Amino acid sequence: MPFDPSSLSVKAASKKLDGLSLDELKSLHEKELDGKHRSSLMAAISRQMDLLIEEDEAPEEVTVAAAPAPAPPAAPVDKTISMTEWFKLNNFQKRSYTAIGGGRMKHIG
Repeated sequence: MPFDPSSLSVKAASKKLDGLSLDELKSLHEKELDGKHRSSLMAAISRQMDLLIEEDEAPEEVTVAAAPAPAPPAAPVDKTISMTEWFKLNNFQKRSYTAIGGGRMKHIG
C-alpha cells in the first residue's frame, strides 16, 4: 500500500495518485470505500484507474496510407439503365438521362 488515504485530505491524496499501478489504485479504492467513503476521492481513483486501463487497451499507432477513393461510376453512353443504377450516379451524370417508363432511364447525351 503506497499510502493511507484516510490520513490525507482529498486534495492531497488525489495528487499522489499519479504513478501508481492499477493494483495499488484498486487497493486504495477499497481502503477508501471501507474507511471515510469520500465520493470525490473514490471518483479520482476511478478516473486514474480508467486512464491506466485505456493506455493498456489502446492499439499501437499504425500508419497506413489511405486508399484512393473509388471513381464514381461512369455514365454509360447510348443505353438504358434501371432506376437503381441511376440512383448510384452523381447529380451531374443523372442530368444526362431521361425516364422512358417501366423503371428505366435512357441516356440522352
